[in-house]
Amino acid sequence: MSDDRIFNSDELYAPINLRKDIEADNIFFQRLLAHPSIKVERFYPSPDSLFEYIGSVTIGGQSIPLTFDHKGEGKGSNPSALKARINLDDDTRTLIRQVIIENAPALRGRATKKPVERQPGTLQIRVTPNRAGQTKSSGESDRRQSLGYLGEERFTKWWAEECPELPFVWLNEGEQDAGLPYDVLIAERLAVDVKATQIERAEIRLSEAENVFRQKHLPHHAIALVSFQDKRLRRIDLYLGEPLRKVTVEQFRDAISQLEPLEFQSVTPQQPASDDKAGPTFALAPMSPAVRD
Repeated sequence: MSDDRIFNSDELYAPINLRKDIEADNIFFQRLLAHPSIKVERFYPSPDSLFEYIGSVTIGGQSIPLTFDHKGEGKGSNPSALKARINLDDDTRTLIRQVIIENAPALRGRATKKPVERQPGTLQIRVTPNRAGQTKSSGESDRRQSLGYLGEERFTKWWAEECPELPFVWLNEGEQDAGLPYDVLIAERLAVDVKATQIERAEIRLSEAENVFRQKHLPHHAIALVSFQDKRLRRIDLYLGEPLRKVTVEQFRDAISQLEPLEFQSVTPQQPASDDKAGPTFALAPMSPAVRD
């Protein structure tokens, strides 16, 4: 049976000593792999090796046997590597890596992030609770140093060079996040939600508001996945449609040319008022930032 390495030796770390408390170990692995698309079965010490924990997960109806290598009792016993005991397709391997990288910090662990060499041909979507507009009390300089802002900045610069004939509005360039379900509006037709990342991704997260906008304005919605390594740009990938499929710049440009102008009303929350029943106000999506051409 062939193995498929998901994390190589010493790419995983967890602050627990395995084989001391089997129930605690199992809870740790359950939490490390927790994800709506992953059903995690019980993990237990391998009967064949003092240096392995074995278990399985089910993804998309496929059962995937997994083995966590560790360093052995007396050497910290910490997880060190992860392999599947069957061959995986790229998207499944990427999903497992992404889930562990994102879950590890909450468990006081870590997983090595490899330089991004590729992003998938199709992106999955995970809807999460709404996030408010980002007005950071720590100051404008901190906001401009965030990975999200950097991703938007790099994308707009790249787009201006790639397609100077198609003007755009960068809605979050000002002192605070505009609070809209997209970040850049191209030619008043295509709304681009820019997602910055430092890992290969199988899925992206959309807030409830972003997902509602996508469902109502699907032809006008796009994802720009901006990949970094230590805040250095690695690549920019463009996605359109349902499901989200990677497209070329030429296909992106062609899709814009076939669209009518976007008609969208955003919900702008009011400041707290004395009337508890006061509802939100409605406003047209702002076009005040300078249009780039």
